[in-house]
Amino acid sequence: EQLPYRESFVKYLREEKKNGRRLILATAAHKSIADSVAQHLGLFDNVLATDTSENLKGKKKLEAILNSIGNNFVYA
Repeated sequence: EQLPYRESFVKYLREEKKNGRRLILATAAHKSIADSVAQHLGLFDNVLATDTSENLKGKKKLEAILNSIGNNFVYA
């Protein structure tokens, strides 16, 4: 709740969600942090994040996104 958020980007995400876009939070941050952010914002359909088994960074993050939703996505 106390993290700084770029309000213009959050507004963009809210509009995209309102228009029916599926939103996924994909981050190298630990899953506990990512889950807290997702819960706070209430925008994401799924969370992909680092856990005890894998650091979701770089190519690993891309692989997780592709495995989750395929290759039809926009990364922001």
